[in-house]
Amino acid sequence: MRSLALFVTLLLGHTLRAQTWTFGPKVSLGLSGQSSVAEARIQDVVVSSGESMERTGSAFGLFARYDRPRWYAQLDGLRGKYTLGNLYVSSPAMSGGLFPAPRRHSLSLLAGIKPLPWLRIGGGLTQVFNQPNATPGSLEDEAASYDKLATEYTHLRFYYQSIARYYRVSDALRNTARPSLTEAQAQLGVDIGGLTVDLVYARSLTPLVDGLTYANQTYAFRQQYGYWSLQLGYRLLPLKRFLFQPRVNRRTYERVKRDIPHYRNEVSLAVGVTGDDYGGSVLFENRYTRYFRRRLGLTTVLGLARSYEDDNGFLPQATDAVQLSAMLRVLPLYTRRHTLAVSGGPVAMYVSGFDVTAGSQRTLPGGQTVSLVYLRPETYRREFGVGVQAQLDYQFALTDRLPVGLWLRVMTSQPMQYAALGVQGGYRF
Repeated sequence: MRSLALFVTLLLGHTLRAQTWTFGPKVSLGLSGQSSVAEARIQDVVVSSGESMERTGSAFGLFARYDRPRWYAQLDGLRGKYTLGNLYVSSPAMSGGLFPAPRRHSLSLLAGIKPLPWLRIGGGLTQVFNQPNATPGSLEDEAASYDKLATEYTHLRFYYQSIARYYRVSDALRNTARPSLTEAQAQLGVDIGGLTVDLVYARSLTPLVDGLTYANQTYAFRQQYGYWSLQLGYRLLPLKRFLFQPRVNRRTYERVKRDIPHYRNEVSLAVGVTGDDYGGSVLFENRYTRYFRRRLGLTTVLGLARSYEDDNGFLPQATDAVQLSAMLRVLPLYTRRHTLAVSGGPVAMYVSGFDVTAGSQRTLPGGQTVSLVYLRPETYRREFGVGVQAQLDYQFALTDRLPVGLWLRVMTSQPMQYAALGVQGGYRF
């Protein structure tokens, strides 16, 4: 990332001199994904990968674009967390899913054509650098505990040994993600003033997993993936071209100032839900925005996220996440009835509650399915952290003072990350 930062610094200086260069922040929200189907057998343990993935992830970073009337070239640098593996481990004793989610840094080089001044069709290559997440403890500890039980209770020896193998294979599998790989990317994008919106499809050219090593033996197991994402960016530089009103539209700007009331303050209430892959939390928020200009303001948010079920669907969970954040708010679209806003900034979050992360489901001889829950010290969460978030929202004014609308947000922090969609209503004064 140091080389990327150096490139951006040099590019920033050139941006001020060349009007064809634009530069700004970007966020990426994963929509859906697919993975290749594979299977490997290690003694009595079967490792397989599913085809569909509801889980993807989110990322944020910077982009730089060189625009010409009929074509464009672009460089993206993003940092995020994606869950692009859909793996399943099964043994006679127990089974469960694994979803490797390494933090990743990516650098994309893209180019394309412009059928219309505001429409872009392009693609390119992305180099991905994966950084495995630090996980508390090791599954080897779980395996060793069942090895001990196998020696103490010889009549259940094969049962406990099967569980130990399950944990060791799972431990080997979750550490198999390649540290670097290459993706191909295709995008369809539109530009609305300074706002850029891209629908992107990416496909791995090199596999995420290429071989599984267990007990000094490598088994053939290969998994590749593809995913869809929605990317939002804002061209902040040059400032006079996008952030503030262009001179060529001065008459329109004067009409806006004359005809549309300008309220300095806006308070709103918002309700939303996160994606299923983040636990299906419900969000409640109070927001206050102070506008410095018609198109520029600062929004503070005090919110609460409540989760009652984990992403596996059967493990108990009851957590509360209190969020306090401040976001710079920019309005690319501003009319009397319609506003489109892009916001971003830091967030502080405190998560507390009961969060079970390990368990399994088993079928008894009579056909009844029971859930087993493994309690650990980290089950009881008390965690504080900071992060960043980006938001896109649209509002329709029922009257000049009463706006309602939809909002979409991606947020990443140490204790929690999510993508959320919701509704909001407010009052301007």
